[in-house]
Amino acid sequence: MSKDLTIEALKAGDQKTYARLYTAYKKDFISFAHKFKIEESDILDIYQDTFLALYDNVARGKIDQLSCSLKTYIFSIGKYKIYEHLRANKKLVLEENLEDECVIDHLNLENNQLTERQEKFKIAFEKLGENCQKIINLFYLDKKSIKQIKILGNYKNENTVKAQKSRCMKTLRELIK
Repeated sequence: MSKDLTIEALKAGDQKTYARLYTAYKKDFISFAHKFKIEESDILDIYQDTFLALYDNVARGKIDQLSCSLKTYIFSIGKYKIYEHLRANKKLVLEENLEDECVIDHLNLENNQLTERQEKFKIAFEKLGENCQKIINLFYLDKKSIKQIKILGNYKNENTVKAQKSRCMKTLRELIK
């Protein structure tokens, strides 16, 4: 079944299509989520929430023209759900990076007794521009949503905030390395 036909089936409320997608991607999603060191029961809850979000996005007409595969779209939703879970449990993973995962758990940059990894992060973070520092702090430490950051930073739209945050994180990862 092609992506367009699958999307049309989802829009029509075809529960068999939802069930088929749910089953088809479940094993891969669980493997993906294990990289974040999350318990299996939480992963299954996140996966369920991901499909609820997909259902909601279909109902709101947000997936009329996907520029990626449906699997990529679903995993993208799941990734944000994972980040929400990690933020809620104060085990924030800044960005998925298999070689050097940067974990912050109430990192206090003013602390004089930092680990070597925290020291690297502190130095890299201080090299970022003020705008990037603000976005990273608001999103990861203050737990503000993209929508809230859009309003606080007077951005044009939420996509602008997402793009800026992504660029800031890329720069931060490069500085850490």
